[in-house]
Amino acid sequence: MAVIVLVLVLYVLTVCRVTRVIVGDKITEPFRNRIVRRFGQASQLTYLFFCAWCMSIWIGFGTAWAVFLLTDLSWWLYPLVALSASQLTGLLHRAEED
Repeated sequence: MAVIVLVLVLYVLTVCRVTRVIVGDKITEPFRNRIVRRFGQASQLTYLFFCAWCMSIWIGFGTAWAVFLLTDLSWWLYPLVALSASQLTGLLHRAEED
């Protein structure tokens, strides 16, 4: 049980960090600027790359499989794990902005 908790905590922290790298860190700013130049400020794709709430859903669903490879959790928990990681990422991002 302790291993499952550890994997889940590490997974959520990883989703948080990867989301932060994509939507806000200086290192990915040139990439985000290219998205704005190519698609415009008002496009949905541009919004995705600046919104931690939006990006974390994609990262959560794209990476939740790792949790299931490392634990014996049932596959039907996949959406719950991914959405929970996204929710916590959004809350942590909001707290960071305040």
